[in-house]
Amino acid sequence: MIGSGVAAGYGGFSPGRGALALIVALSLQVGVNYANDYSDGIRDTDAVGKRVGPVRLVGSGLAAPRQVMLAAFACFAVAAAAGLALAALTSWWLVPVGAGCVLGAWCYTGGPRPYGYMGLGEVAVFVFFGVVAVTGAARTPATIVNWAGDEVSSIEEWCAYLAKLTGLDLRFVSTAHALSSVTCDLTRMHELVGHTQVKWQDGLARMVQACHPELLNG
Repeated sequence: MIGSGVAAGYGGFSPGRGALALIVALSLQVGVNYANDYSDGIRDTDAVGKRVGPVRLVGSGLAAPRQVMLAAFACFAVAAAAGLALAALTSWWLVPVGAGCVLGAWCYTGGPRPYGYMGLGEVAVFVFFGVVAVTGAARTPATIVNWAGDEVSSIEEWCAYLAKLTGLDLRFVSTAHALSSVTCDLTRMHELVGHTQVKWQDGLARMVQACHPELLNG
């Protein structure tokens, strides 16, 4: 939620991608809980009489170790699937980050040298569920494309047409700080949504009509 809030603050929030990031985070959270239950259980850490806290599945005998392990793997699989979809929509750098998160979740109390038994649990929570989760969600913004109709046009053409619509005086003044002419690249737009049904001239006319109808000639 915090990561999506950061993305929204920068004007790049995407509900669909935010939902995928949420699925990844929740699946990893549930998965690490199952993995922790399994690993502690087979090490006899959670045996009755040794543990202080909520009942554990393996330690209390409520579920077989294999069932809990498979539940953890299922959660990791859901996180991986959602993470791959998110990476395909945004950036593939999320794949190694996600793999590191799954490995960190399993090695918390699993593996030959679990770092959870070394007093590093809180550090891992801060890294994986703090820094990684927030920055990962914040860096999955909406794809930005140029919307300019199907005809390649420049800013000068847009301004000239707006001047024609409104009757305002148009002048371009070249200075040392002025940008050179910009023409929109429509390739990405065509890849995502295909060709437009409205010409850029009609789109500008509709914009002026909606925002400042008093400026329109006639």
